Amino acid sequence: KMFKIFDQFPRYKKEFKVYRGSNVEKIFKEGDIIKNPIPSSTSLLPYVARGFLQESCCVLEITVPPKFPVIFLHKYKFWEKEVVMFSCDLQVTETLTIKRKNFSKYLDDPDIPWIRQFRTNKELPETMVIVKCKVIEH
Repeated sequence: KMFKIFDQFPRYKKEFKVYRGSNVEKIFKEGDIIKNPIPSSTSLLPYVARGFLQESCCVLEITVPPKFPVIFLHKYKFWEKEVVMFSCDLQVTETLTIKRKNFSKYLDDPDIPWIRQFRTNKELPETMVIVKCKVIEH
């Protein structure tokens, strides 16, 4: 029944990107498949995804194809600009290692370089990994 909920939401007609912080101990490389067997939470805001990233792995930058089933929760006043994606697999198209402080430069977003991580008691690594992915529909 949960999957039928996606049918009630309109399909977006253009390709777009969402982001997700992923705290796993895996190093992804081009061509890897990331299994996503259940609907998952992502964000339209890359800084939100980075905020969920601790010391492990990466921020997934996911290219969502036109008309793929998603639920845009941000329309309902969620601060994270959350997008729930239907279950799918993701194929890694590229991985990049950057300095955390250069995330705004990577996003070509020089106007807000001051956005920081959520507060944490841990010292976070200087670098982070961006894993670019595309959706593989079942």
